[in-house]
Amino acid sequence: MQVENIIIRGKYYFPGKFERIKDIKRIIMNYMGKKSYEPEDTRDLFSLDGFSTINFQRFLGKDDIPLKFQIKKFLRLISEDELSNNLYFERMRKLRNELPFEVQFRFTSEKKNGRDIISIKIISIPVIYYKMAQLSNKIVLSDFDHSNIVYTNIEFIKEVMDAIHAVPIEPPQAMSHYVKTKISDTLKEYKYDKIAELLEKGRSKLERGEDGIPDLLGVIENFLYLITDKVVEKPAQLHQPEKNIEKLKDAKFISNEICGSLQKSLFQGVYRILKDKDHKKEEINYFDMNLFFNITEDVIDYLLERVIKHKIKVS
Repeated sequence: MQVENIIIRGKYYFPGKFERIKDIKRIIMNYMGKKSYEPEDTRDLFSLDGFSTINFQRFLGKDDIPLKFQIKKFLRLISEDELSNNLYFERMRKLRNELPFEVQFRFTSEKKNGRDIISIKIISIPVIYYKMAQLSNKIVLSDFDHSNIVYTNIEFIKEVMDAIHAVPIEPPQAMSHYVKTKISDTLKEYKYDKIAELLEKGRSKLERGEDGIPDLLGVIENFLYLITDKVVEKPAQLHQPEKNIEKLKDAKFISNEICGSLQKSLFQGVYRILKDKDHKKEEINYFDMNLFFNITEDVIDYLLERVIKHKIKVS
């Protein structure tokens, strides 16, 4: 089962300038609290950055500690952290699979028809995702189970956004709708299935708030290597995309001007930054990462057009 088929995303907006963000966050906080959700980090509620996020998780309650854990704690066979983790997993197991477990709000300032708006992307991740990811549960879903998960999370998003009087831009639907881009289909058409898979995987991680840096690095490295391999006798190594760009220029596949542009925008502006962040294990915020994906996809689209022009076989 593809996770992007059970994670739901929608996009809404409030009219007005970004200064309203504090009031909007307060409204969301109050409503989500009533629905038994709590923010992962309360500092997010007071952030006034132009790009802002809040993540909520379902409150799991504070049941009595089961006897087996009380005994382990008494005998000092389990630390406080281990006890906390075990209680977390025990409580999660009791939750219904279809319930929204984590709800993410991402705010940004935009223009709509020339007017200032605050756009909100809302993502609902169901309990079953965490059971599979954190509990390593292998769950086979029937068509009914899958439909129920999707329906429950779509209706939850609609309910939340209706309650806070947000205006819809994109109705909530499975994230697979957003992850599968036009360029993915084009890559598959030209037999670059591995690149399309890496691209969709990275996009999916980005939407879930996970680290998509290794996937986008893989897209850049593998695509430039494979396309150079079609053009010249011996491409540069996989981890030398800048040299493969040069080889494409030397083979007259791209002009000197385009070579310089790709070196500046893709290699220096995306690849080297991603490599540095990946080496230092630093995060890149959603909006910057989304820009890096867009730049990479534009370059791929351009180079595929060159494949057509030069009538290069792709089989």
